[in-house]
Amino acid sequence: MRSLQNQLRTHINRSNLSVRDVERLAGLKRCALSNILEGKSKKPSLETLQATAKVLECSVSDLLEGFESEDNAHFQSGLE
Repeated sequence: MRSLQNQLRTHINRSNLSVRDVERLAGLKRCALSNILEGKSKKPSLETLQATAKVLECSVSDLLEGFESEDNAHFQSGLE
């Protein structure tokens, strides 16, 4: 999960948007990304990651880069 948090932070910083801006533009609930960044959300949905990636102009794979886990298979299967 740490890698997802790091990748998400990196892409948000590059976008010059606030976490709240990304949540709003992605149509996510308030604190959805904050919960991921703080480790409170252990298994974010593929839909959340897809909406976030679209706003950040990257792919879900970019956000999952270096994410080595059984959970990655869950996300990757939704990308195929």
